[in-house]
Amino acid sequence: MNIAEGNKGGLESPAENRRTRSLRGALARVVRLVSVTLAIYVAVYVSTLFDLAGIQLYGSHRALVYSGILFLLFMLYPGTSKGPWNRVPWYDFVLAFFGVTASLYAFISWDKWSYGVTLPTWQEELLAVALIAVSLEGARRVLGWAFVAVGLAFIIYPLFGKYLPGMLATPPYSLSQLTQFFYLAGGGSGIFGGPMEIFTTTVAVFLLFGAFLQHTGAAGVFIDAAVGIAGRFRGGMAKVAVVASSLFGLISGVGAANVLVTGSFTIPAMKRLGYRPSFAAAVEASASTGGILMPPVMGAAAFLMADILGVSYWSIALAAVLPGILYYVAMFTMVDFEGGRTGLRGIPTTDIPPLRKTLSQGWFLIASIVVLLTLMGYFGHPVDQSALIATVVLVALAFVPTGRLRFSGLIKALDDGGRLLAEIGAAGAVVGIIMSGFTLTGLGAFLPTVMQALSGDNLFLLLLFAAAASIVLGMGAPPLLVYVLLAATVAPTIIQFGVSPIAAHMFIFYFGLMSMLTPPVALSSLIAARLAGAGFWQTSIEAVRLAIVAFIIPFFFVYQPALLMQGSFTGTAIAVATALLGVVALSGALTRYLFIRELTLPEAFVVGVGGLLLLYPEHYSDVVGFVLVVPSIVGTVFVLVRRRRKEMLQRSMT
Repeated sequence: MNIAEGNKGGLESPAENRRTRSLRGALARVVRLVSVTLAIYVAVYVSTLFDLAGIQLYGSHRALVYSGILFLLFMLYPGTSKGPWNRVPWYDFVLAFFGVTASLYAFISWDKWSYGVTLPTWQEELLAVALIAVSLEGARRVLGWAFVAVGLAFIIYPLFGKYLPGMLATPPYSLSQLTQFFYLAGGGSGIFGGPMEIFTTTVAVFLLFGAFLQHTGAAGVFIDAAVGIAGRFRGGMAKVAVVASSLFGLISGVGAANVLVTGSFTIPAMKRLGYRPSFAAAVEASASTGGILMPPVMGAAAFLMADILGVSYWSIALAAVLPGILYYVAMFTMVDFEGGRTGLRGIPTTDIPPLRKTLSQGWFLIASIVVLLTLMGYFGHPVDQSALIATVVLVALAFVPTGRLRFSGLIKALDDGGRLLAEIGAAGAVVGIIMSGFTLTGLGAFLPTVMQALSGDNLFLLLLFAAAASIVLGMGAPPLLVYVLLAATVAPTIIQFGVSPIAAHMFIFYFGLMSMLTPPVALSSLIAARLAGAGFWQTSIEAVRLAIVAFIIPFFFVYQPALLMQGSFTGTAIAVATALLGVVALSGALTRYLFIRELTLPEAFVVGVGGLLLLYPEHYSDVVGFVLVVPSIVGTVFVLVRRRRKEMLQRSMT
């Protein structure tokens, strides 16, 4: 059996990677029906078929989808790790009933709330309290306590803020006023505000697209392609992990899922070829986490960023291209240099599937991704409709010419898409509460002023503070929550220093994401370490070293947004060229190895400084960085020439 085939049979779908209840009987059929129906409904809504049929749902769509999300959530996810795992207890039925009832009431009353201002009745206040409580409990089950704690804080703060001293005090709000703001706002704020619209349309369709890619064999194709591209070279299996994770990251915006899907193959294969378990785990953790940085699918936080900034998602994706490429170039060169330094061999040629055969088998996957990028980038089509059209193209091609998808697989993919929406969609309500809470309490205007005062009007100090805050918050909160909090507090302050809004938001996006690798939590590192049977701390430290570019680049693109492809074509082209050279130099410095030879400690230090200067897109820093790096490159070329001459001499003597 080929190495490329060794463990792909065990690759699970994204929905199967998460522990959910194993239900049987009538209830299992009902859950599956709701999940499939929810996925189909979202697809029909995004397609605008309802509008063509004269059915005007507008924002009420959010409440209808959220009712399905809450039902699935309490049917599938138990309240504790102890379960029960094979049945639904009575209290979960009660929670689902209150959540579904409150959401459907919002769906029915949407027009009245949107076009008229009425005082809430006591029944509506009760429904509001119930929906908020149920939403927080649902988020706790799938997203952890951090989401709940922050969401609850923005419910309690407006209620009791009037009793706080000084600048922390808020205007007095009654339960009736909070009900109007968080529940009856008709989509203007609260649970059914803008974030819920993003989660129930754009995020939902991309989850569906990812589910169909998974069920049509995308993971296997990406891994075989990675083996064909990089497997034969030194450090081959580590390079396969980097390439496969970057390819899978094109269509998956969840770092932990990337680790589970590609890592279940790459980590055991690396260990079989002699890689240290901690290094194998670190390569996979950092490569998979970087997948969220790669367009076109960058996770829910990136979609939310586009909404906050009032720009198209394509603008966000385009700005992320160069930093994402630099991240993976750095990883690729580091594992290559590590392979040269330690003698890690490539995969035997007999175990490498032909790349042409792999591409011919997976052409329909490539076609769907090309359709997605063309619609979003060239035609400027709405991102959710672009993803839907790409999904339809994928299904059509997988059904007819290739036979890779059957009717049963179609239903399973729809089921997985609905289940994933139930898990990730739970964040939509809580994010809406948090963002609305910043507006209601005035913290959105107050905290940026405090941040600016604490930084002493020093941008670099503020950036250090923001980076540290992102990493600390990420110890107990997912990247989405970290981004939401810092987008409302730190990003406005960074923008006040004259930084472009997209650079400010990308900065906190990057550091919020890096919490997936930084201990003591480091979810991606933890999952990879468990797959490899390696130590968590050693894996995390090596993963941070491999992902070091992601900790450096954000500081540079804040000062010089050319790295975000903002500016003239010439300036961007020069920034790309020097940054690529800088990344290679920095990789050589961190591994103390440059292509074919080891570097002394002083030389590695000089090369590292030169690499950092080349990464910073400014004329004088580029010149100095080039001067520092060139001697080592010349020395490497000299060693290479001398080795070649020696080899030729030996061959001539024999």
